[in-house]
Amino acid sequence: MVYFSYSIIGKLQINDIAAVIKEGVDPYFEVARYAERLAASNPQFDDLYAALHSVEPSYTEEIIAQFIKQYINAENPDVLGISVPFPGNMLGALQAAKYCKQYAPHIKIILGGGFVNTELRTLKEPRLFETIDYICLDDGERPLLTLLENIQGQGNKLFRTYSLQAGQVIFNTCADLHDIAQKDVGTPDYTGLPIDKYLSLCEILNPMHRIWSDARWNKITIAHGCYWAKCSFCDISLDYIGNYDLKFPNNYLW
Repeated sequence: MVYFSYSIIGKLQINDIAAVIKEGVDPYFEVARYAERLAASNPQFDDLYAALHSVEPSYTEEIIAQFIKQYINAENPDVLGISVPFPGNMLGALQAAKYCKQYAPHIKIILGGGFVNTELRTLKEPRLFETIDYICLDDGERPLLTLLENIQGQGNKLFRTYSLQAGQVIFNTCADLHDIAQKDVGTPDYTGLPIDKYLSLCEILNPMHRIWSDARWNKITIAHGCYWAKCSFCDISLDYIGNYDLKFPNNYLW
């Protein structure tokens, strides 16, 4: 006889609800990702662009629009940064940017994150800049600082940043600038994170994958990159893998 805990049963029920939503309400909906197939290993922007400008917005898109409007009214930002860690975040990020531009066209929107760093390194698609203003690659601290200085009129340099100029996608960088060392970057502050609203979901029984999603984790960066960087299956040409920079233990509060 096989026994299942209430936790497992609850997670299976949530997956069943998600399947119903996907079949009857929003075809892009999944519990841990959204419209992933439109961005994952897709060399063309056409599918994402069509979904972004769909005549009939999806239920999820309507929720995103409501949250963006509430955020803009509450915070009134001049700049909005959106991190896209995975392909299943790309459409949602572009939808958020689209509604931000509709509600407050003056806001500068910056895109970055893991998916951007791996998949948009040879960007040539100008339509992407209909909803965003800048795309930063790799470590975001220095590109973001120089970009903010540029927006405020306090500098004229950009670092590892895509922008649209005269209808052409231009990659801007400056050899005089360098990344901020990990020991000087600082430690994330999770104050205000609504931990009680996060769900622990077991998508796959594989023990390694369960570590990722079956509990809440506040990840701490011990080092940037990989000290080994010799595995044949890994793309060590990427900065976040091949550029090893160790943080020191006294940077953390245990």
